[in-house]
Parts: sequence; C-alpha cells; structure tokens
Amino acid sequence: MDGIDYYMGRRSAWHNLGDVVGEYFNINDIMQAGRLDWDIEKHPLEFRGIEQPAYGVFRMDKDQPYLLGTVGADYEIIHHREGFEFLDILIGNVAGAHYSTAGSLIGGRIIWGLANLKEAARIKGTDDITNMYLLFKTAHDGTMAFDFRCCSERVVCWNTLNVALSEGKRSFKVRHTKNYEQRMRNAAALLKKFSETVTSYDEKINFLADRFVTRETLSDVLDRLFPSDENGNRSTRSKNNITTILQNFEDNDGNAIPIIRGTAYNLLNAVTEYVDHSRSVKGGTDYDRAQAAMFGTGDIFKQNAMNIIMDTVDDMPTRHSMNVTQATVQA
Repeated sequence: MDGIDYYMGRRSAWHNLGDVVGEYFNINDIMQAGRLDWDIEKHPLEFRGIEQPAYGVFRMDKDQPYLLGTVGADYEIIHHREGFEFLDILIGNVAGAHYSTAGSLIGGRIIWGLANLKEAARIKGTDDITNMYLLFKTAHDGTMAFDFRCCSERVVCWNTLNVALSEGKRSFKVRHTKNYEQRMRNAAALLKKFSETVTSYDEKINFLADRFVTRETLSDVLDRLFPSDENGNRSTRSKNNITTILQNFEDNDGNAIPIIRGTAYNLLNAVTEYVDHSRSVKGGTDYDRAQAAMFGTGDIFKQNAMNIIMDTVDDMPTRHSMNVTQATVQA
C-alpha cells in the first residue's frame, strides 16, 4: 500500500490525479467519496504472546486489522472525521457543501482535506484570482499532529502555496494527547483569523505585482534558491531547474495576465509552477510530486522562495517609478 491510496477532488489541480467530481461535498459525502469512512483502534502489541511496552494503531476496515503505526501509551486516537468536523466549525457552516478535495496516503497513515473558504485574493485591475482554502492533514502512525493551515490555489494555473497565519505561524497543530478536545476548542479563536490571513495575502501578492525584477535581483533570488559550491559551480540538475524557472518566468502562464509580466509576483508564480509541475521528487510519480508540493520538500521550497523574494523586493523598482501601465505592458 505504498504511495497515495486515493485522491478525490472537485477538480484536478494535480495532474489529473484520482477522481474529478466537479462539485463540492459536505462532510458525510466527502468521507464516503474520499474513501475515508473507516474506523481506527489502538491496541497493545504482543510478541510471541508477551505484551510489549508499545501500542499499535490499526485501520479496521480490512479483512484483518491493518497496522498503521506504533505509538506510546499516552497517544490518543483522534479520528480524522474530527478534523473535517473542526473545519465545518471554523467555516461556520456545519455540514455545508464546501469540501473540495480529500485523500489518503500510505495505506491511510496520512489523511488530508481541503475546504473552500469562499474568499479569494486578486491582483487589482485583473482577473488574476487566487482561491483560499483551509487545509487539514493528520497522520495515524504517530508522526504528525492534527495540522490546520491556510492554502491558496491560483486559478490561472492551479499552482498552490501554503499561507502563513496572520500571526506569522505556518499552521495550528493539535497533538494526539488527552487534552486534545480543549486544545481544539481553544484553536477556534485563533483560526477564525483566517479572514485576516486572506487580506494579508492579498496585500502581499499585490505588493509583489507592483515590483519589477531586475537582472541583479533575479540573480540574487536564483543564487539563494540554488547556491553554488565553494568553487562557484552548480550541478547540472540545479542549472536545469533554473532554466525551467526562467522559462516559466518568460512564459508568464502564456501571458494570461500581461500586467504582471516581469514582476516579483510573476517570479513567485514561476517558482510555484516549477515545484507543482516540473520538480523531480523521490518516487518520480505525479502522486509523489503532489504530496511533496503540499506537505513535503516542495512546500518547504516554495515557502523559502516566497521569503527570499520578499527579502529582495526592496531592491526592485516599482511600477510607478518605471511609469509602467497596463496598456504599456499589454502593448
């Protein structure tokens, strides 16, 4: 049961993976359609009839209980349905049809879901829209807490980016311990600030869309993303990755939104497109790339790129200083 067990989505942002259903789901339907409607139990482990100082978490919908992971005595089972129920509470529409995507990885060890916030960020004066979602993920093998975060999906190209909360944290976590219920209740006050996060993200991408990349700042960003060795050399792989990002930057998503061409926002999109659709990953499949892009090394790379670009924008000229208008860009 290696790799991804199942992916079900309203549409396929990730290379036509799994079943594309064309609609949003409520909590009961997402559990069934996403093949997530199964129970979990924790039991002591034995070896040759002798009980061991460890416990197993078992998936119970198979002919035989399927071991998901080994945990300690203090580990509390939290069913992944509770994560979806918590998203309902946060969105303020219990049992509403707002679930866009759900899936499972590695035999059900990792579960995730995306709920539509029904809010969007937009580059002013354009149809460049980024839809915002609440992402929930957890693991049943003891490796991951319940993790809630804000996630963006740019409509033009379906590129994804996890967004920091307004307090600057990447996510809010609830661990599998006895006080988890109180922790989740406390989390509600924090996570209601997602609307502020959307506003902050909207301001940030509009700020990037007003700054134009120069030769020097482009080199600075790429040097920090793909640093040379002590002799000033780069691997062939790094050179190829840089070429891909530069091609994406030049293409500007087929110039779908001409006004952002050459901007720091254009550069961020070039990087996220590279990670979501081109970057090589362990395993090599589109499923592996999707997992890395949202939950693993690809997500880390995109966040690093965002931070580097934000560090560099002060050295980039503004649209006003260059006297660049939408009409000039489209011409």
